[in-house]
Amino acid sequence: MTLVAPAPVNTQYYAGLIMVVIYGSTLVRLGFLNATIISLALVFFYQPVAMQFNPVAPETLIANNFFLVMATLIGIFVIISIPTGDYTRVLRTYSSISIQVPSGSDIWY
Repeated sequence: MTLVAPAPVNTQYYAGLIMVVIYGSTLVRLGFLNATIISLALVFFYQPVAMQFNPVAPETLIANNFFLVMATLIGIFVIISIPTGDYTRVLRTYSSISIQVPSGSDIWY
């Protein structure tokens, strides 16, 4: 859409790319490698479109790139932290279970 959008609104379509990055990183759970490749490809392919094919003002391009790159980095961090949080939750659950082992005098024959 950034490529075919008319001039006044072509500067705002980076927000849709941010939503794609967040969706792919959190809700779909593509996995680290796939989500990272897709996110970085979106950032990479946004550059020539925003600079050459459907030019955006340099100030706007810098701001759009900042938000797009930050969303990509946060998405990558989330991809890393979701499994870690799952493992931590499982470990906390099983480590809070205390098993009482009877002593020798507590065993009835």
